[in-house]
Amino acid sequence: MKNIQEKWEFHWKREYSLFYGIAVTYSLIDFIKEELNKNIEIHCEGEKGWYAVYSTPWKNVLYKKIVSDFKNNLSYVKKKNDEIHESGQRFASFAKSLKENEKSSLEELVKLYIKYFDLLKEYGNPLWRSFYYADAVLEPIEEILSNHFGEKDISKKIDEYSIPSKRRVFF
Repeated sequence: MKNIQEKWEFHWKREYSLFYGIAVTYSLIDFIKEELNKNIEIHCEGEKGWYAVYSTPWKNVLYKKIVSDFKNNLSYVKKKNDEIHESGQRFASFAKSLKENEKSSLEELVKLYIKYFDLLKEYGNPLWRSFYYADAVLEPIEEILSNHFGEKDISKKIDEYSIPSKRRVFF
């Protein structure tokens, strides 16, 4: 594992099922292709219920693009942020529509499984966007709030500005 960490960029290690890990890995590949028009290589490891993901480097380039988009292309950021709700609703609606049916054929179950995977993968793309948006703009936002409110109140103001105006998706 040491060689991988030195050669590749580490992204996360979580207690994910293999199914979920693969879905979010594919969505990460799609997200980077969409944001940076770049194909990345991914290396995944799984052990005892833990799933780790590494890739060829791209994070610094992405963070610069995100900060630039927030400064110069806020309509793009808003449009992409709205996709979180839209794809989340599609995923949640499909998941809620699933009913237990002992008479389902293997072919029907496979079709449902594939649709579930595809919707989960689609939902992962905007989730990655929200995750990396938050990470990339943290420093610039802290700097703006610190300049406006002073160092003393920065933690309180970050907490206040971090509360979403409405809940997007829940299960």
